[in-house]
Amino acid sequence: MQRTRAKCGGWMPGFNMLHCFNAWEEDGGDTIVMVASNLVSVDQQSLESVQQAQLIMEKLTINVKSKTLQRQPLSRRVLDFGGINPAYAAKEKQAQMPN
Repeated sequence: MQRTRAKCGGWMPGFNMLHCFNAWEEDGGDTIVMVASNLVSVDQQSLESVQQAQLIMEKLTINVKSKTLQRQPLSRRVLDFGGINPAYAAKEKQAQMPN
């Protein structure tokens, strides 16, 4: 994974990130650490319906030089961004402020 625009890109086997929550560099830029939701298994059904996908919140440590990936699950539960119930979206709030 090169940083120059001409050599940008590359695949990390087993890394199917959907959302990145935080990321930082360590070891002078040789290591990238991310907290992200990782799509556990990518198949046609997962691509058609994200709600059916198994998204696991993980801490991912990428060694840029050796192009290796270490994964550390942060929870046993399937986690990702919370959703807004569409039945309640864009409705006026019902709570009243005290005088």
